[in-house]
Amino acid sequence: MNIHTSRVKAKKIDEMIKEQLLKKSQELFVLAFLRYTYPEKYGDVIHSDSPDLQGKTIAVEVTSADSPQDIQATKEFKKYCTDHNDLRKKTILEHSNMKIVTLENTYILCEGGGYNCNNQTLISRINDKIDKAQRYSDKCKTLELAIIKTDRPLQPWIDSLNDMIRPLLNENNPYNTIYVIFPNAYFIIEKNKDGELHQLDSEIYQSLKKIGRMTAEGELSFKDEEWN
Repeated sequence: MNIHTSRVKAKKIDEMIKEQLLKKSQELFVLAFLRYTYPEKYGDVIHSDSPDLQGKTIAVEVTSADSPQDIQATKEFKKYCTDHNDLRKKTILEHSNMKIVTLENTYILCEGGGYNCNNQTLISRINDKIDKAQRYSDKCKTLELAIIKTDRPLQPWIDSLNDMIRPLLNENNPYNTIYVIFPNAYFIIEKNKDGELHQLDSEIYQSLKKIGRMTAEGELSFKDEEWN
């Protein structure tokens, strides 16, 4: 994949994606992430349905770990970065598990002090997908799950991922591997193994997000150099 093309660099994301395209954009972002990060393993995987991404020997289901409140907070945060409206900041702080921090004159939306509130959200997402996977797991040689988290979680939450997820990857779980992807890192865990945390360059992350969105919105196709 060529993720640093002039089209990708020039793309400005100033508005939230249309709601009807959000899921597709997330799935395509995960596809771009997997193809770029592990090209040999996921080179033949394409965007599909039930599961969301499929290749000859592997299939990946995609979901989000964000609560509805956190999704709304993300929308408000993007507007806040432009208009600095204190009412938006108040909405974010009062109605979500987020906080706004300033780092080198840049605003960052990240997990608030009550990060444990998201433990159950993550576990619920995984369990929901386990239930759904029972319908098609016998069709796939290897089934995996990718979970997107759009904010930057606090380190204590990241440190708890292995203890949260490993008990769920038991013999009754059809998923062999689970990814949790967030803006500055990703966590990967396989059955019968401890998980591993890998750093993710912010520029690479943003480029992959742009490619997913641009493809969902029709600006890119799988024939373009960004995907090849």
